[in-house]
Amino acid sequence: MRRREFDTGNVSWPAVLVAIFGVVVVVVLGILWRDFDQGEVDEGSPSSLRPSVSSTPASTSAIAATDGRVQPEVLLVGDGYAAGAGASDPGLSYASLLGSDLGWDVTVAASVGAGYTRAGVDGRTVPELYAEAQPTTLKPDAVIVQSGYGGDFPDADVADAIDALARQIRTDLPDVPLIVIGSLWPGPPTELSARRDQTIADAWQAQEDMLFLRPQEEGWARMTIVRGGPDDAGHAQIATNVEAALQGAGLTP
Repeated sequence: MRRREFDTGNVSWPAVLVAIFGVVVVVVLGILWRDFDQGEVDEGSPSSLRPSVSSTPASTSAIAATDGRVQPEVLLVGDGYAAGAGASDPGLSYASLLGSDLGWDVTVAASVGAGYTRAGVDGRTVPELYAEAQPTTLKPDAVIVQSGYGGDFPDADVADAIDALARQIRTDLPDVPLIVIGSLWPGPPTELSARRDQTIADAWQAQEDMLFLRPQEEGWARMTIVRGGPDDAGHAQIATNVEAALQGAGLTP
């Protein structure tokens, strides 16, 4: 490519300054218009994702035992992480750690491979696991839901499943604290993981009277996976962050 050489010996500098000023004005106006005109964005790109807005439970009183129980009864519904996959001992799963740290009796209704629309190894989805736990008979003092997609499913189907599950929980247990743990994608974030995290967050945050935790945005989703789930340190990481969020929301002393 040939370069043009310019003779600067007879340049009119006032004219140059005026020209430069005009270019600067055009560039600035262009930037302002670009930032203003964001009517259509690619919803699949991380830059277009909306920031997390945490929902809060209607009741800020601490989770407490009812029906003459010695300890609060908490129902944990979820995927393989909730089932304790990866922990070297059942007592080191995050479900067990929550129970021992907070003095809860935790009933786990979870299955490896389960998702909101995907059946786990035992053939049941997360909503089906919730129903099978017979919550109206169990009458838990709190419900925790923790799950991801579990596979490749349309975003709309997952959002619809979350909406149906949330409505069912509120029909069955209208006054019970509901805590939801969002996507626990353990590796580096990708466009796909960000989109799925946003879908789960949007679907749950459209509901009322619940506490939504978003590990990917809050920085505690990254962990080492062994035997199909978090290692012991990962389970401890989940338990520690859930406990901190519960305390911050006034749900534990």
